[in-house]
Amino acid sequence: MDNHFSIRSLASGSRGNCWILKAGSTQILIDAGISSKQVVERMESVGESPEAICGMILTHEHSDHANGIPVLSRRFGWKTWAAQAAVDRGRGLRKPPLSGENGVTITPIEAGEPFVIGELTIRPFSVSHDAADPVMFVLEYQSLKIGFATDLGIVTRLVRQRFGGLDALVIESNHDEDMLMNGPYRPEDKRRIKSRLGHLSNTQAQELVQQVVHPGLQYVALAHLSQTNNNRTLAYEGMCTALNECGYAPQVLVARQDRPGCEIIIKTKEQAT
Repeated sequence: MDNHFSIRSLASGSRGNCWILKAGSTQILIDAGISSKQVVERMESVGESPEAICGMILTHEHSDHANGIPVLSRRFGWKTWAAQAAVDRGRGLRKPPLSGENGVTITPIEAGEPFVIGELTIRPFSVSHDAADPVMFVLEYQSLKIGFATDLGIVTRLVRQRFGGLDALVIESNHDEDMLMNGPYRPEDKRRIKSRLGHLSNTQAQELVQQVVHPGLQYVALAHLSQTNNNRTLAYEGMCTALNECGYAPQVLVARQDRPGCEIIIKTKEQAT
């Protein structure tokens, strides 16, 4: 349909993140932390064509979000919209900055400055994470809005403000606090994950959703789950319980690391009836 607005996870977790978003005739990737081969294979497995993609937007430079960008850029000629500090920072151990990669075309973005790709309006905002200039997004198409935040250590007032009145929310639910503290990670890694620059726990994600949920919120998608310090059932059931306490029942989904998720199609009230 011409007014189609949807988002789908191709991969979500510490080994790579990539989402596809469609807004009318505009299709983009949000992050590309898996290989070009995996991006293409996973898109084709759910009936999507890489040739329809018009570019990529980057949340931050960490390797699990940016590793696939150079090859995808050279292979398909896609542009990347990203904060300049993220482009100039290396992507992890032995990974050069995107600014040093041949064939990568960057359009700089800034937190607080909306930009447009085709029929899509994108509003980047700053978050607390251990990256150069991390941003997350509110994505708007016609009257509909999707919030997207997969890596953030704390929920700030700005995050709560940006996520008011959404139709769908993709939110990090990285770890269960008990599993993290009793698990195999080194103490310094546990401290980082729990810090203001780390990742949201299940409880923190639930508290945020309770603060921004409203009758028009259609979907909550849980993202970036740790394979060591969390499990899908725990995250899902906890979020459902938190929503039930508020008296709302948006559909809850859990994005996976190993395969694409379901397409989340956002509808207006008129389309839903």
